[in-house]
Amino acid sequence: RHIDADFLGPARLDARLSVETELAELRGARFIMARRVVDVATARALFVARVTIVAMYMDGRVARIPKGLRDRLAAG
Repeated sequence: RHIDADFLGPARLDARLSVETELAELRGARFIMARRVVDVATARALFVARVTIVAMYMDGRVARIPKGLRDRLAAG
């Protein structure tokens, strides 16, 4: 549904990178995932984003997130 992303710096071609993802918010029909790309050697964040995901029916109407998925997201 929506993405806020910030490029904070370049990575070297041979750099080891870590991609971190965590649940930032969980609501009835949407959830927000926080993402970071970090240079492992320097621990410097190179990219950060917040991704908003909305559950929808096939016809485009907003739907509640199914309980099974909510439970898995909440459990981490």
